[in-house]
Amino acid sequence: MLTIDNLEDLAISLGVTLCTHVGGKKGLWNAPRRAISIRRGLHPVAHLCTLAHEVGHATLGHDSAAVGWWRAKQELAANRWAARQLITIEEYAAAERVHPSLSGVAHELGVTVFMVEAWQEMYRSGTYARFLMGA
Repeated sequence: MLTIDNLEDLAISLGVTLCTHVGGKKGLWNAPRRAISIRRGLHPVAHLCTLAHEVGHATLGHDSAAVGWWRAKQELAANRWAARQLITIEEYAAAERVHPSLSGVAHELGVTVFMVEAWQEMYRSGTYARFLMGA
């Protein structure tokens, strides 16, 4: 699993500036400025998952000005990118064996419930398998 430090290093290697903001959304991707801003004071797990999502936008070359269905498509792609980086199939299987609840799995993996749900959706849809095969 990636750490906050790993994600920050990846962002910097992509030429992305990292900063923080007060209030509002947990994370923001500004494509024209190649900047990611994370809201100050987030719980470390929320910080990790938010940063992974925003680095996903940067990695995938998303347009931060997108609206409508295109924005929704980018959000889904960033969620999936983050879930793949933060949760391996082996880690998920081990966590699910120990914890039958969604929140228990998330706690075991050190991610948000939302990130586990994104991973589960990706796995059920076959997107995870396509990712592993390099498709």
